[in-house]
Amino acid sequence: MDPHLLLAGPRGRRLLFAVGHRLDQQIWNLGLTAAWAPDDVAARTAFCEAIAAVVPTSSPLLALALESYGLESLRESVDRAMYWQPPDDEDRLLALPEVVSALRPLAIAVSDEPAAEWMSSPVERDSQGVVRFDNPGNEIPPTSWDFSGRLERWREITVAGEEDRAPHLARPLTDRISGAWWSTPVFTDLPVTTRELPVSGAVRLTLIEDGFGWTDAEVTPVSVAADAHVLEVANADDWADLVNRYPLEVTRSRRHDWWEATGVDGRWFIPD
Repeated sequence: MDPHLLLAGPRGRRLLFAVGHRLDQQIWNLGLTAAWAPDDVAARTAFCEAIAAVVPTSSPLLALALESYGLESLRESVDRAMYWQPPDDEDRLLALPEVVSALRPLAIAVSDEPAAEWMSSPVERDSQGVVRFDNPGNEIPPTSWDFSGRLERWREITVAGEEDRAPHLARPLTDRISGAWWSTPVFTDLPVTTRELPVSGAVRLTLIEDGFGWTDAEVTPVSVAADAHVLEVANADDWADLVNRYPLEVTRSRRHDWWEATGVDGRWFIPD
């Protein structure tokens, strides 16, 4: 794992914060105090000093923390990924240069820890599972393997949505307009698989972005063909390259939400 990548974006920094406050409970309290009072220099300094000093002198302590709470720390980061609104107080705090510097020792320690290697390792072909969550009162929908048909329908809906949203381009960015904010072909009923970990099972049971509070799920192991082609998206450059190769413009539907999330106003694309 690259410590520079952990520090470069909001989800990596949130992961480090989550690991930090599990090593030392006061970091949670100091972090919230500093986040809620952005002009309080003393509060921010106290937080920076605590997070910079949290790296244990004993590697087994960090290993134990990551083995016991690493997935929960990652869950906390994933759960707070809300790309339809501005960064929250904690993400803004963690993006400050002095805080990034304070997080660096922990980023290096986590990157060197074998217990965290699975987070950045290549696809695990031998332990994939499909997770389907149960909405009370509704049957779990069957998984569809009609990739070409489902994706073609997804593309038609996406393009039609762009046309319907054309009038929104003339609306000010500050208008409270929201719509589709995701970057992947969701709502297609196509299978999404994740690796399984020895203790916690399929990671999709824990790592849920914009979840609905599910408490029950059906997990089905699947096999991966030996000749299956897998595209690894390991960093922002990989994602940008994919979009450049297969661009589908979604400026009309995403402009307001993604400006809220990034502060950037421009043309937006996702992979076709």
